[in-house]
Amino acid sequence: MKTILIATTLIGINPLIAARGAISQPVDEVLPLVGTGGHGHTYPGATVPFGFVQLSPDTPIKGWDACAGYHYSDSAILGFSHTHLSGTGIGDLGDVLVLPITGKLQESTNYHALTVDRLRSGFSHDNELATPGYYKVLLDKYHVLAELTATAHAGMHRYTFPASKESHILIDLVHGVNNQVTEASLKIENKTLITGYRSTTGWAKHRTIYFAIECSQPWKSVGLEADGKPLPANQAEIKSRNVRAHLDFKTSAGQQILLRVGLSAVSAEEAKKNLHSEMPDWDFDVIRAAAPGMSNSPASRLNRPTPTSARRFTPLCITR
Repeated sequence: MKTILIATTLIGINPLIAARGAISQPVDEVLPLVGTGGHGHTYPGATVPFGFVQLSPDTPIKGWDACAGYHYSDSAILGFSHTHLSGTGIGDLGDVLVLPITGKLQESTNYHALTVDRLRSGFSHDNELATPGYYKVLLDKYHVLAELTATAHAGMHRYTFPASKESHILIDLVHGVNNQVTEASLKIENKTLITGYRSTTGWAKHRTIYFAIECSQPWKSVGLEADGKPLPANQAEIKSRNVRAHLDFKTSAGQQILLRVGLSAVSAEEAKKNLHSEMPDWDFDVIRAAAPGMSNSPASRLNRPTPTSARRFTPLCITR
């Protein structure tokens, strides 16, 4: 029996050349969703060539087809993590997962761990767009529009929230793709900055990723969780195998909250330097416009047409 992976498209408007008669480049024809079905083992998220960061959604699928963290057949998203493998025969990475949430985190007076399996959101491919260096999806459960872009060592998230007295951003250091946490640390540096690391063993043995997460606005409150249990409200640092944090906000309709996340294999301080050197401000669209195939000149970054539509992609796996 032979399995053949086929990618089909419904011809439409190319998102990168649709407006103003822009000249097509090879990168304009890239469809990041190709290979995310069948046994392709690819991810659709934002990255640059040879980038240390691959900011992409993770879905619940298990086993061999979960090597890249995402599979087209899934209908739920666990969150967005910052490292992914592409085209491998075994999974790993999936470091530092982030998930925007609205509503109550606890359903009763008994505390329930903030697992992504419990908090995951459904989504539709009709509300999903992937182009080089950019990914967008609507999280149906929370009515949050998530947009992702990346540089070599940092990722930027832009979340558009509905009106809610209880909006949150979950930071999960437990989740990973086919690896186990040996130790994790998280420190609340101030009202907008979090640093830490995640050490794992999996396909790669004894691997550590350091991170710095900066928020575009101060959070109203923050909570830490270790080994599925809440920590005292005044505790600002934790080291354990299973670490999570939630940042709490009150949002108005259409309010945007952005995160800049820097990574390093060396130290949290180096991750912070990567964040600030590659993303010196909060202009998501300028960072996005510098994606592969875009000119790096400031003028062309601002004048380049913004993608408004994309060709539909349907991955097929045909067995014969």
